[in-house]
Amino acid sequence: MGIFSSLFSKDEKNKKPKAIAFVDFEHWYISIKNKHFIRPNIGEWYLEISEKYNMEEIAFFGDFTTNIGQELHEIRNITNIVIDTQNPDDRYKKDYTDFLMLDYIYRKSISAPNIDTYIIFTGDGHFSSVVNFLKNYCKKTVVIYAVKEAMSNQLKKTASEYVELPKSNKGLQDYCIKCIVENMAYVSAQPTGKIYPTFLATVDIISRNKNLPPEEVKIALQKMINSGYIEKKTEKIDFNSEVKIIYPNWDLLTKDGLWQPQKL
Repeated sequence: MGIFSSLFSKDEKNKKPKAIAFVDFEHWYISIKNKHFIRPNIGEWYLEISEKYNMEEIAFFGDFTTNIGQELHEIRNITNIVIDTQNPDDRYKKDYTDFLMLDYIYRKSISAPNIDTYIIFTGDGHFSSVVNFLKNYCKKTVVIYAVKEAMSNQLKKTASEYVELPKSNKGLQDYCIKCIVENMAYVSAQPTGKIYPTFLATVDIISRNKNLPPEEVKIALQKMINSGYIEKKTEKIDFNSEVKIIYPNWDLLTKDGLWQPQKL
């Protein structure tokens, strides 16, 4: 099973339910990148399931000729069962992955009757039928792993239990901070008096331009203010008008590695 298997003794394994896992890696890689701006943490996930189950087999499915192939070296650390679902017909790539994965699950339900728990990593509601089959006909426990905000409600209701990843918003918050710093750099490069960056205007423009949840941008910006990375001041914009603007503390941002000044 790879470099992690030695972490668990034989006695510990014998006490755990026997499990098999099926991973729709296209769902995991694409959804967590697009919605949470991080890469799949394959090793952490493996350690988590191995603490609870005696993992008999783990199979990864996906078209590894695409960007997800960059993660093959991480996948090979935990399993050699990698099923490439490349389909020459571009119209049905995702459906083809689902078809091969479902076929593999049904065949395993017949060939491996000793398995106690099925772990299926997908957010697709199409898998509700096989989950029902495994639970009600085969009397198995079915645990669904899926990317947060990319999981079918029907799948949640059908599973014995489900886990959504990531379990924190750190990746999204880090990305929001990066976008805020880039926006501050753009504003700072404009002629004096052209842009007056207020708190709410900054949240609005970043959330719209980067397609980010406004509340997450607001939380990140407030954290940066609380930490001294962003400061506030009142700016006079004409004879009798003032506006409260925000501006970056470039020295602190540079010191803490959140900004790298361009070299001339």
